[in-house]
Amino acid sequence: VEEAIDFGIRKALAGLLVLPNKISSITLPLDLDLPEEQSRAVGRLSVKLFEASGLKATGSELFGSTCDPFAVLTFQDKKSRTKTIEKCTTPVWNEFAQFYVQSEHSDYLEIEVFDEGPLNSDKLGTIKVTVEELVKSTGWREGWYDLQGSQTGKLRIAFEYARYVPDDGPKESVAELEPGSAKLEDDSSEPQSEPKSRATPTEVEAVVGQFSVRVVRAANLPKVDMVGSCDGYIVVSNTKQKKRTRVVKDSLNPVWEEEFRFSQKATDDLKITLHVKDEEQLGKDEWLGAVVVNLQDIINNPEPAAEKDYQIMKKGKPLTDSHGKPSLLTVMFSWTADPEDFSTASDLGAEWINGALRKAVRLFNPMINKIATDSIVPILDGLEIPALKKLTLESFDIGQEAPWMMQVELLPSRCDKDLQLKARLRWVTDSSMNIRIGIHTSLGIKTTVTASALELEFPAWIQIRVQGTAPNLTLFQLAATEEPKLKFKLSLGSLSTSAIPGLVDLIDGIIRNVINGLLVPPNKLICIQHDVPLDPTPIQKEAVGRLSVKILRGKGMVDPDSWGTCDPFMALSLGDQKFKTKTCYNTTEPEWNITTDFMVVDEASAVLEIEVGDEDLMKTDSLGYMTLDVSEMIHQKGWRQQWHSLIQGKGAQVELAIEYSRFVPDDGPESVQPGSDGEAAPDLKTIAKKVEDPPSTGKLVIRVESGINVPKVDFFGSCDPYVSVECGTFYKKTKVIKGTLTPCWNEDFVVENEKSRDVFFCLKDHNMAGKNETLGVIRLSIDKLEPGNAIEGEFDVIRKNEKLRNGQGEGTKLKVSVKSVDPMEGERSSAPAESLDEEQPAPQTSREVASSGSAPSPAPPARVKLLVRVVCANDLPKMDMTGSTDGYVKVLLGENKDTQQKTSTVSKSLDPEWNENFAFAIGSDSSEILNFRLFDKETFSKDDFIGLASISVQDIITRGPQTKQFSLIDKKDNIVKGKSGVDTSLTVELGWTADV
Repeated sequence: VEEAIDFGIRKALAGLLVLPNKISSITLPLDLDLPEEQSRAVGRLSVKLFEASGLKATGSELFGSTCDPFAVLTFQDKKSRTKTIEKCTTPVWNEFAQFYVQSEHSDYLEIEVFDEGPLNSDKLGTIKVTVEELVKSTGWREGWYDLQGSQTGKLRIAFEYARYVPDDGPKESVAELEPGSAKLEDDSSEPQSEPKSRATPTEVEAVVGQFSVRVVRAANLPKVDMVGSCDGYIVVSNTKQKKRTRVVKDSLNPVWEEEFRFSQKATDDLKITLHVKDEEQLGKDEWLGAVVVNLQDIINNPEPAAEKDYQIMKKGKPLTDSHGKPSLLTVMFSWTADPEDFSTASDLGAEWINGALRKAVRLFNPMINKIATDSIVPILDGLEIPALKKLTLESFDIGQEAPWMMQVELLPSRCDKDLQLKARLRWVTDSSMNIRIGIHTSLGIKTTVTASALELEFPAWIQIRVQGTAPNLTLFQLAATEEPKLKFKLSLGSLSTSAIPGLVDLIDGIIRNVINGLLVPPNKLICIQHDVPLDPTPIQKEAVGRLSVKILRGKGMVDPDSWGTCDPFMALSLGDQKFKTKTCYNTTEPEWNITTDFMVVDEASAVLEIEVGDEDLMKTDSLGYMTLDVSEMIHQKGWRQQWHSLIQGKGAQVELAIEYSRFVPDDGPESVQPGSDGEAAPDLKTIAKKVEDPPSTGKLVIRVESGINVPKVDFFGSCDPYVSVECGTFYKKTKVIKGTLTPCWNEDFVVENEKSRDVFFCLKDHNMAGKNETLGVIRLSIDKLEPGNAIEGEFDVIRKNEKLRNGQGEGTKLKVSVKSVDPMEGERSSAPAESLDEEQPAPQTSREVASSGSAPSPAPPARVKLLVRVVCANDLPKMDMTGSTDGYVKVLLGENKDTQQKTSTVSKSLDPEWNENFAFAIGSDSSEILNFRLFDKETFSKDDFIGLASISVQDIITRGPQTKQFSLIDKKDNIVKGKSGVDTSLTVELGWTADV
């Protein structure tokens, strides 16, 4: 009989718990069936489509180069379409899509780009990516992909593939139980030292610490592709975990600045390997080498974490570049160890919570972005800063990285649907973070401040609420219990950090204030997922603690009617809160085994009243009662279980277990203490007063002379370079030199009284079909440039914090100069003046001789060089069928075509700007006339003459530097009228210098 009962119980339990069986709890009615595509899926493919470049519309040679692009993502029979970006060859979509993968070997994603038309859409190109290519990647894989069917089109896309754990649990089966495999324990027998059939539980691997690995940069990587460059990325791995950086394109000295975290368990190998790889578009990525680091050295190192250079090794030999320089990888390791906390079950709970956070990051991060945006905009609008016209929030996206929790502790909560936690939270953003603030100064300067590499750490209070029987996560609240430790990097676009004093401190203060405004009590971060009533009941809202009572059993109950037995039940009350147990019939020793909770509003006066009754048909008789003061239970820890005698119970007793839990307030911590190295958020109004304009530049003469080692950027292996010069609000461009890698401009610019501490020279490649490409920039600080002195020489062009190099690794340089003109110098100048101090004369015809200008100069030398700058024209007549004009200017002495020089053509503009310089060697006693002839460029016929302006050479030599605005005369000696009926004008700057 014993063996039969043993076998029956074991078979019953096996039928519930032993695989392939399992217990399932179902709340009906509830549809548990997943859509077919999800139930059969082996993984999920996530796609971010960011932007495109180099798109070219069909027939663009005839109808223009713009298009209205949109993209269609097709996976099996599922399609996802982006929005249409009108009239753009470089659209930005920033759209997200997900697809369920049925086969990792045969499924593929196709992305087609179309040009939307009124009747049909033309395909611009397509990309196909197989799931098999993405299976081995961990995390997001981002890069530029060439559009098949397009000569220049590219898409920037990020992919992530997540393989599913089977939803039906583990597949292993359990051996069949044999009857009589164990004996029932007899309570009356002597205790056994150890049951023979007891199994040894599986030991849980204890987490002993956490490593942080920051991959900073690499130096001197070898050239691995056809253009002599490298598309490098790093794979960081330990025993069981593998993570990867983004790909840095076309760089032998890539910079990543990415951080990864690894939980280190006791059984893990104490080594981390960093593999250096080159991404290939068509084949397998090439392994360049690796760095192996012994973590024990990191653990034993008492010094604080710092960057360190490691030699990259390949097959046991040091890796070098083509010049024999060692290839180095710069990494920073840090180690966090807390055996007391990491070895507890609570931290195993932390691992589960962190996994849940990683899955929910796409759910909550958009909410956090919106909350932060709503917080930042009023702050920016409320700032009054004399030197800044306005600050605008251009974007706020914390990215796709989830926070990390450690040292998790469960706190008592007043609501059975609430989960309150105390934990240490660390948040390190990845490359998908995008926070940008636009700056508009009172001087007209516009730039963007970008925040990156955000690191946030603080002790946190967390509340999570679930709703319904599903259940659904409806509320997430977060607050800091100490001042957060915060680190981030700021970059100011084209400005230097010293361009506007105090600006960096202001932006830093804004970000810190926003973080504190979100997290530091009385503020807190609140994310609500569903539109459900979240307010607790009034008694829950006012409660300061919870009294939990386990009603176990009773004994010695006496029937007041002398029938011998009774039907006892227990009634409990705390204020207006009442609870009644079930009735146990025909017994004097009832067993209830039930638990109930009471909310405590006032700990000092709360009293729990308990009465046991005998249930009858006609009336209910009392079997005894008792009271318990809550104030006596405040300081007890855990459950207190004991027997209590009932008053007027004639010896009757009840056994109760009672626990009191004092609440942490639902609105989070009431006060915040400064962290160990945290600082209070700065006062923005105080910082704003420190933001001031830079000093005036005075008069500067800026010269752009030449460039060397310009990289090849177009299909023909050449470049069409030009340089833009910026100083404060001043912005001018040199002419474009077609098809050269060693351009020579020899152009001068004059800047007067700008507010800036820097001059920027931006090297660009002119693109006829699309957007001009910025190759790099030179920044020269003029903060300490004294009048009469100059900064000149060949300077390295910088791109993304690295020296710009050509395909042979040679550094690109520009020969430029900036001279500060001494205000005591005479009126004579070696370059045309930017403007005259005197009031400008009214526009004049070419028949008139200017009467305005500077005072006559001293007698000139025998030979002089006329310096001419053609600045701009205004109000040109419409010369083309499209209502526009393609204007250019010819400059010559008299009618001598041998002296003729001309500007570039400005297409489709009625107000063209050239800012191009010319020089003419001539005798100082010459009687020549300097002519300016304005034409409209035609493609299939002779260029159209628009008008003529002239000035005497002697007038230029006599009057010195001057700015002239001419009206133009047509072939019939009439003044040329422009688009609005006003006179067409041509503006030029004139001067001379000795012809040495």
